[in-house]
Amino acid sequence: MKKFIKISALCLFIIILGGFSGIVADRFLMPWLSSKDSFNRFAFFKKANENVTVINKTEQIVVQEDSSIIKTAQNILPSVVKIVSYKDDLNDDKKNDGFKEIKSSQDIQKSVKTGLIITNDGLIMSVGKKDVQLKNEPETELKYKILLSNNREFDAELVLFDEYSELEFFKATEENLPTPTFGNSMELESGEKVVIVGNTGGEYQNNFSSGLISGVELTYTLLNSQLSSSEKIEGAILSDIEIDDKNVGGPVVDFNGKVVGIANLIVKDGEQEGFIMPINKLKNTIDRVVRGEEIKRAKLGLYYLSISKEIALISDLSVSKGALVYSFSGQQGLAVKQGSSADLAGIKIGDIILAVNDVEITLDRSLSSLISEIPPGEKIKLKILRGEKEIELEFFLG
Repeated sequence: MKKFIKISALCLFIIILGGFSGIVADRFLMPWLSSKDSFNRFAFFKKANENVTVINKTEQIVVQEDSSIIKTAQNILPSVVKIVSYKDDLNDDKKNDGFKEIKSSQDIQKSVKTGLIITNDGLIMSVGKKDVQLKNEPETELKYKILLSNNREFDAELVLFDEYSELEFFKATEENLPTPTFGNSMELESGEKVVIVGNTGGEYQNNFSSGLISGVELTYTLLNSQLSSSEKIEGAILSDIEIDDKNVGGPVVDFNGKVVGIANLIVKDGEQEGFIMPINKLKNTIDRVVRGEEIKRAKLGLYYLSISKEIALISDLSVSKGALVYSFSGQQGLAVKQGSSADLAGIKIGDIILAVNDVEITLDRSLSSLISEIPPGEKIKLKILRGEKEIELEFFLG
């Protein structure tokens, strides 16, 4: 019996080994031999090669990027609000049978803007020019209503307009409001995706715009000019996103869901230009308002070009940093405002301001940013390059 089992096991092993050898020979050995010139001339190997089909299998791996705009911005959506301004006639006799006439759709658009809640006790931020009472309507004042995405609404008042950054701040007596997370705009790179959230569409309706960062322009100015002002923020993030009245004032969100800028729109050379104000350049102003500080900006009163390596080469300047007091017309009065602190201190067109209170002026630390941190009435020291001579001027800011 044992002998029979041994013989059976041996036979089974031989069968398995033979089958495996046949597979190896058929799939690998014969095709390999038939590919050799010395064997391919024999019909037997030609036939073996004809029966082999080579299949090139391509395995596709799909890497899916979670690029859902809404998902990216969902963390800050509750803090994006709509700000509606409307006139309140103090004299009831001026009311027109219970309703007020709307002259055009532009009237509606001008009365609605996007805002962002920045503190849970009702401090809201947006951008734009200061709302002022019209001179020809002395008995009319503007009021503001804040509309939230969860159907909440409440009154607010304009508490501050900062001319330097063009930020507006509204305050409402509300509690437990949602707030966003702020990111670091200095970490943004060209080609990175961002999302702008606006809220000026239908009732409580957000709108989204997505695109790529095309670059950071440190010398970008809020003026209708290529010149910079000593009283205006300088520097912007540029993108291919269309920025218009529907998303101005809205937060710019990176793909980590953090606010890295605020959308703004200005007119340059007769055309509207959209840009992004980097959140890092706004944080100082925001923090001061949150702390309840009264923001008063000193006024130097001049226009300048922030010197870069390109401007230094084109203008044959001896330095590659600083602020060149300048006017494209070459007129002193268009470079230095008459009667301003700069004018009274004797600053001239063509002067290059190198430092403010011993802090060197660079593209990252512009003249306007250094002046914005100084309160009016304070004495400052400017290091100036006039021709080939360095001089220092000390005077009080207006």
